[in-house]
Amino acid sequence: MSSKRASAISRGGAVVLGAAVLFAMAAAQAQELVIPHVAYPTLPAAGANAAAFASARWRVESEASGESANVLTREGLRNSPLDTNPRLLVVALGRPGGGAWLVVQNRDLIPRRIEPTQEDPFNAIAIERGAVQIGLARMMNAGGWDSSTTPFTFRWREDALRLIGFDYLNAHRGSGQFSALSVNFLTRRLSITTGNVSSDDESVRWSRLPARVSPPTIEEIGDGLEFDPGGMIERLP
Repeated sequence: MSSKRASAISRGGAVVLGAAVLFAMAAAQAQELVIPHVAYPTLPAAGANAAAFASARWRVESEASGESANVLTREGLRNSPLDTNPRLLVVALGRPGGGAWLVVQNRDLIPRRIEPTQEDPFNAIAIERGAVQIGLARMMNAGGWDSSTTPFTFRWREDALRLIGFDYLNAHRGSGQFSALSVNFLTRRLSITTGNVSSDDESVRWSRLPARVSPPTIEEIGDGLEFDPGGMIERLP
């Protein structure tokens, strides 16, 4: 994948990292807390740079400044408006002679923020050793004590962007108790770790990935915060 490149543009700044691009949509401001409908475009099959994949009415997120598109305000949200802008995760593979071609356009992995008490679920994007890494997080600033992080690691294999590594960490902000799941889809090994953030005393249990659980493509994952391979998260202590 050394010949592959991309740009990752996240809210609040631009990060050029290798093989992924994030866009945020600009549309009319809503006055009431009603989640507006968004029409997703069909992106071009090729482009000279990251900006070429931003179609009409869409902008590369790091270039937007002072936009209020899809940012909802109402009584009680005046000091903390709800930014419901969606994101597209776009993966383009670089051509040896320059330019790139589009291989993935995904609207589901990074969920749209629709709850006023929910923090932005998008956490990070990077490319390491030929793999695309996307980090998500779930945290409520009211109405719950649990917080979780969910890093995904993808690699282009067999003409698809496939999940090769999955991690999930959930911690209780009051007690400090946590449970963590780490899955390696290449070695088919997984670990479950439990403990407390205030102590070095942790319990780690290793096992094999169940035969029924196979490496999904990014399209098969859907909403990244709802993804639970083989129900393993649901069974965490």
